Amino acid sequence: MSPHSSPTFCVKEATGGWWIVHVFNKLNDPTIPAQTPIPRKDMVFDTMSGSTKFSVIDLIYGFYQILMSEADVPLTQHARWNALGMARDATGAQEHPYHL
Repeated sequence: MSPHSSPTFCVKEATGGWWIVHVFNKLNDPTIPAQTPIPRKDMVFDTMSGSTKFSVIDLIYGFYQILMSEADVPLTQHARWNALGMARDATGAQEHPYHL
């Protein structure tokens, strides 16, 4: 197990459902957020107002295929009660890569 492994557990919601929680506190401290975040969708739609040509990019299959430095791979591990795995993102912002 990686020394950077982050615990994963479930928390009961007020509505009775369950919420999966990844504890990334130690990993988030040295993380430097992207300086050019992706704009909010309402801002994109406002910018497109009046346009006549649009483009669609399908990122569903490429979403989790962001290149990662070999040295950063151990930082991505999280622990569950029954297995080890890789979380999507250290800070919860899934749409943009971050630099460690």
